[in-house]
Amino acid sequence: MELVACGLIGAFTFLCVFGVIPLIVNDDRWILNGYIEKDVIQHYAGWMAFRKSAWQYPLGAFTGLMGGIVSYTDSIPWIAIFFKLFESVLPETFQYFGIYIFVCYILQGITGGMIFKLFSDHRKFIMCGI
Repeated sequence: MELVACGLIGAFTFLCVFGVIPLIVNDDRWILNGYIEKDVIQHYAGWMAFRKSAWQYPLGAFTGLMGGIVSYTDSIPWIAIFFKLFESVLPETFQYFGIYIFVCYILQGITGGMIFKLFSDHRKFIMCGI
């Protein structure tokens, strides 16, 4: 039960830092405005080029942006490859970065709770661990 609460605290922290707009997959304004850091624009450009390219070898290669491999643009390659499988049904504007960061915050909360659970079974101590 404590770990669920830790995950919820992680989700709440995400919402406090970023709000809900990054969770809207067909809204890329937060990316194009550079939200907190500007590198996310590079990641998004890599995803868009990879998404529109034909499948190539090596897996993750693309021809847009003068060519390259999606991992070199830090576009979270395994997620980019997964969503490219569904490219034909995705909306024209689609970003997965907000969902990825949201899940990372939840998992960070759970992981923090798990680490503190190694040292104590006291709920308050575990909840402070994140």
